[in-house]
Amino acid sequence: MHKKFHASGFFYHLSTQQILLQQHKSSAPLWVLFGGENKKAEDPIDTFNRAASKELKIKITPKAIHPIYDYFDKKLNNNCFLFYALVSSKNKKMPARKDCMMEWFTIKQISKLPIDEQTKQDIMIGKRVIDAAARTKEGVKKDPRQFSQNKS
Repeated sequence: MHKKFHASGFFYHLSTQQILLQQHKSSAPLWVLFGGENKKAEDPIDTFNRAASKELKIKITPKAIHPIYDYFDKKLNNNCFLFYALVSSKNKKMPARKDCMMEWFTIKQISKLPIDEQTKQDIMIGKRVIDAAARTKEGVKKDPRQFSQNKS
């Protein structure tokens, strides 16, 4: 028997610092992350990739998906895994779906959207993880010697 879990996340456009969210007619007016429950023998990254790819009708390369954190959700009574996927170009017109609307938002815009508290927390922690990763990469680009000091 395999253990059930939930994997979700969002898409992040680095140059505009925008996050893609969705709003289903069934959950309106709340904006939500992409994701779903695992299927047999799936790991969390595969679950997020499958669910998000299905929603957007696109292929996501696994190396574009990055972990944020995991936690136990009492409401779902499940372990939850959170990811973000970096995208280099954003499509203003997302694939048309009858039951869903998708839009890109800045963090400032997200703070004013109708979003449940857990989703808001997931996005804020995700943004901190993205910012930390960007700072690390910038540090390496600015001075590659900072990590290889002489041990004389």
